[in-house]
Amino acid sequence: MSIFFTIGYVLYIISMLLSMSFQWHDLIVGIIFFFGAIFVWLSSKTTVRTILDVRRITKLKAESITDPLTGVFNRRYLMRRLKEEIERSHRYKAPLSLALFDIDNFKAINDTYGHLIGDNVLTLICALIQENIRKTDFVARYGGEEICVLMPDTKPSKAAHIADRIRAKIQETNICFEQDGVQLQINVTVSAGIASLSTANSLEELINQADNNLYKAKRMGKNMVIGHNEPDHN
Repeated sequence: MSIFFTIGYVLYIISMLLSMSFQWHDLIVGIIFFFGAIFVWLSSKTTVRTILDVRRITKLKAESITDPLTGVFNRRYLMRRLKEEIERSHRYKAPLSLALFDIDNFKAINDTYGHLIGDNVLTLICALIQENIRKTDFVARYGGEEICVLMPDTKPSKAAHIADRIRAKIQETNICFEQDGVQLQINVTVSAGIASLSTANSLEELINQADNNLYKAKRMGKNMVIGHNEPDHN
């Protein structure tokens, strides 16, 4: 728009000069408006460039903390957030728990249907977990088919309840897809281990606690949630 104004002012000044029937103050006003239009045009260009730069930086920032396959946060950002939440929990004497989920028999899904279907299953499971957590919770892909849910201000018993609700939702969800023109359906289950800062002294201990409980759930039959203080019966 400012370009049209600039062109208009130029034509206005030229027409006055050609007609030779103008007052000098009219010419001065035209020149002032002409340079004003140029200023607006340059300001507009700068504003547009700034907006594009902000969008580009925002996109790069999102890509640096997001897992490209599943769309949830990545492990690097999880560890940073976990450290921050542990510090906050110590400062305010607030509970902190996390659940570490793992898709049961995921290798068999990849071997049977291929890695593309396996990736789709993993993405869908992450979406189901994201849909069934609270606004204060935080979901990240820990690695492979392991998904971590960080639960600030949450006692381990409540965390186990939330994790079991997510487990049940995944179990009842039928995953449908087409392969070689054939409609297929698979049922996927997950196991989960719960960890709590009340029984861990560091970030590493918290992760190890969740990991150990996750593998207890695997050994005990899968498709279950093991809390932070439940024994291994096998």
